[in-house]
Amino acid sequence: VQMGNLNFLLGRVQYDTESQLTFPLEAQIGLGVGASFVALIVLVIVFIYRRKSKQALRDYKKVQIQLENLETSVRDRCKKEFTDLMTEMMDLTSDLVGTGIPFLDYKSYAERIFFPGHRESPLQRDLDIPECRRQTVEQGLVQLSNLLNSKLFLTKFIHTLEIQRTFSPRDRAYVASLLTVSLHGKLEYFTDILKTLLNDLVEQYVAKNPKLMLRRTETVVEKLLTNWMSICLYAFVRDSVGEPLYMLFRGIKHQVDKGPVDWVTGKAKYTLNDNRLLREDLEYRTLTLNALTQAGVAAGGAEDSQGISAKVLDCDTITQVKEKILDQIYKGMPYCHRPDPDTLDLEWRSGLAGHLILSDEDVTSVVQGTWKRLNTLQHYKVPDGATVALVPRLTKHIHRENQDYIPGEKTPMLEDADEGGIKLWHLVKPTEEPELPKHRRGSLRDRERAKAIPEIYLTRLLSMKGTLQKFVDDLFQVILSTSRPVPLAVKYFFDLLDEQALHYGIADPETIHIWKTNSLPLRFWINIIKNPQFVFDVQTSDNVDAVLLVIAQTFMDSCTIADHKLGRDSPINKLLYARDIPRYKQMVERYYADIRQTISASDQEMNSALAELSRNYSGDLNSLVALHELYKYINKYYDQVSVFSVAEKFGWPKDNPPKQCRLKGEQDQLVSHFWELQHEPDDERSGIPCFLSCMGCYTQPGLTRSVLDEDMYHSEYSNSTGPGAGVHGKWLGSSLHVLSRTCWGTAMEEQVQEDVPEVQHKGGHHPVREGEVFNARYQALHELGSGAFATVWLCQDMRKKKNVAVKVLKSREGFAEAAQDELSLLRCVCLRS
Repeated sequence: VQMGNLNFLLGRVQYDTESQLTFPLEAQIGLGVGASFVALIVLVIVFIYRRKSKQALRDYKKVQIQLENLETSVRDRCKKEFTDLMTEMMDLTSDLVGTGIPFLDYKSYAERIFFPGHRESPLQRDLDIPECRRQTVEQGLVQLSNLLNSKLFLTKFIHTLEIQRTFSPRDRAYVASLLTVSLHGKLEYFTDILKTLLNDLVEQYVAKNPKLMLRRTETVVEKLLTNWMSICLYAFVRDSVGEPLYMLFRGIKHQVDKGPVDWVTGKAKYTLNDNRLLREDLEYRTLTLNALTQAGVAAGGAEDSQGISAKVLDCDTITQVKEKILDQIYKGMPYCHRPDPDTLDLEWRSGLAGHLILSDEDVTSVVQGTWKRLNTLQHYKVPDGATVALVPRLTKHIHRENQDYIPGEKTPMLEDADEGGIKLWHLVKPTEEPELPKHRRGSLRDRERAKAIPEIYLTRLLSMKGTLQKFVDDLFQVILSTSRPVPLAVKYFFDLLDEQALHYGIADPETIHIWKTNSLPLRFWINIIKNPQFVFDVQTSDNVDAVLLVIAQTFMDSCTIADHKLGRDSPINKLLYARDIPRYKQMVERYYADIRQTISASDQEMNSALAELSRNYSGDLNSLVALHELYKYINKYYDQVSVFSVAEKFGWPKDNPPKQCRLKGEQDQLVSHFWELQHEPDDERSGIPCFLSCMGCYTQPGLTRSVLDEDMYHSEYSNSTGPGAGVHGKWLGSSLHVLSRTCWGTAMEEQVQEDVPEVQHKGGHHPVREGEVFNARYQALHELGSGAFATVWLCQDMRKKKNVAVKVLKSREGFAEAAQDELSLLRCVCLRS
């Protein structure tokens, strides 16, 4: 090291350096092998992916070919089944030339539409009254019929009933049908009442949501509208709609019967309703039986040696076979003319001596544990072409009731079973799965729906839809066609709705469209399509009802304006008829537009048509029974109706009438000075004379409630406003009639006044004061009520230390005599009781 002139020798300098890392040979080999392995895997994956892609492409092409084959198969099957069905329908049409379509008569038609589901409608009954009282009661009912001619009374009566909490929707429909029968001979007046009530309904819904009007049958007027449409369109149904509707019904029944139908669950192979679809793929074959019959088979007659050919399935139960044979025998004939299958036995004949009675259950039935299978033709090994005979059953049987038109009545043995716990099954044994909670039942339904094989599921529904397509189109075309004259009632009512919309300033075309849809298609046509037994004398099954329900829902969807978005959860009818509903919508819109453009129907034309309908069918309906049923509702809600009517007449507030007109519930617990009262929930109360007078309609003093109640052996005196206010008691029926003649006719000449002291004059009410004591025993506490006959006071019996009701009569001439008659009658009743 040199620094200036200095030199130093420091010695050897050595630097520390890092040694280079060496990569082990084993690691290098391992890395190479790993890289090679990864590369191999990548190559394998690429190879597999390409192979799978080619396989998927081949599978996709295969599925396409399968779908094309499936479509071709469905198309061919539809053509074949449609050809078979058309052949069957042509045979049916030729049979109808001689027998005709089994239309119901007007009385049965009206009964099934007015009172659906009622096994004993008023049209089937007669007045159940002893002959000695019949004339008197009929006179009273005639007077009640005259009372219904008062428009004010009838409208207020309906409105009063509708605001009662105990007046259920079923009661509303029933009362509406009773009024329809009662006023059937005066359809012009019935239409006027309908228009008045409809105007009130429109006013009510305009204030809320007008689109909801007539959507449901929640009011009396909505059921009245249904009945009115049914009356006015009866001739149109018979002349125009009847044939396509009957052909559709027969086509559905023919298709359903072509495939297996489980007798226990009611599910069928051929249907439009997925809930009624028999999803299992069953093996079966068609048999052609030679069925021997007897002339008058139910009563026993000469046997027809030739017989008829009947097509059945070897998986049919014996009852199903009997029904199919009867369908073939009585093709096109009214159902009421054919015998009940339960009254007949099916006898299999082989040779001269080989006769065997076949039945659904016998000693040969297969029993496995708690399950018993119903016998079928396959169980008995009945061959194709076998000879069978329907013979009268010798053992006792249960006669069917006249309820064949009630939907759902033909579903056989839905659940179980015999007393020993044996459960029945037919084609598919139900799986014994535990009951799931409610929140999981939907998922179970989805899983059951997913279990169906898609090809079978689609083929059955689509083939059924394609087969029936022509019949559905024909029916919709007849209903929605304006090529022939539109029924006068439809034009008249649609014009009425247009006038109401104009009156209330409703310019939204969608609202008017909804009103028309809810009044005609929803209220009438849907009811007819779903229930052909309302028009024809036929028997429907649950399977036929399920198919008709889908068709009816399709018709309803076609009448709506809103567009339906299809998805996985869309109803089956929307999926099946997705391409058809837009076409039907256009038909509906064109139908409404054509009706609006036609010449308006005048009131004179409509009244003339209604008068003709009244004359033609006036003798078909018995109005006396309907009036008697109506009287029961008048009697049940007498207090409410009378208060409402008096308040309406004098302008009092209906929710707070004066004290003379208020109901006194406490009176039911009081005891009068001459009669101890006990309140009964089902008591019969009098007061029709008071009610008629308050309404201003009391024209004939001979009409009393006792006249209508003589068949009940007693009547009760009114416990509310009006004559005899505040007093209960058992009265002899004829005695009330006497009282009405002696004093009620005179008493009704005086109106009830709000201020009692104004009528406390000579001949009027006695000026009772609080604290006043009568007969040194009854001290007046406060007034309970007053009427045209007397005032009633709450008094204290100072001897017995209890509250009583004391009736203080007017001092007018004749009232004292009437009071003595009343006391005599009450004493008589008291002694007899």
